[in-house]
Amino acid sequence: MTSDLDVRARRHLLRPDGQEDVTAPDDAHRAARLSNLSATLRARFRHGGARRDLDHAETAIRLAVETTPSDDRRRAGRLANLAAVLLARFDVSGEGPVLDEALAASRASIAATRGDDVDLPGRLSNLVALLLTGFERGGSVQTWMRRSRSAAGPWGWRPAVSSSGG
Repeated sequence: MTSDLDVRARRHLLRPDGQEDVTAPDDAHRAARLSNLSATLRARFRHGGARRDLDHAETAIRLAVETTPSDDRRRAGRLANLAAVLLARFDVSGEGPVLDEALAASRASIAATRGDDVDLPGRLSNLVALLLTGFERGGSVQTWMRRSRSAAGPWGWRPAVSSSGG
């Protein structure tokens, strides 16, 4: 029996002309298709737990980010999706460098987001969730406070609690 997620994954692999090569370099919608495919595979991973779905989701979103021009407004969302895939990978592996890369992707997503973009609060919230995840998994309060401060970006946000606890 074919699941809805299998059907959605298959649909994202098809180009308008019916070809199945989503990665064709001449496809104008390549990055969008790869991003959608990654989201579908990540959803299927959450439901089924198949590691290969997470692996393919990561590959697809990395390609989507790589093929999206740096001045394209959709790049910020794709970087946010990369951070989400990497967080899922960290949840499976517990490897610190994976979380560091997720944090970097999240920060890059925020840096690429205009200050008046309606997605900015969600992206900031996702960064806070990543920082909290890292803190809960270990490390000193001072280390995570430094990371929080470095996440402030151009908004000048600072955590309300100082590193001395006061």
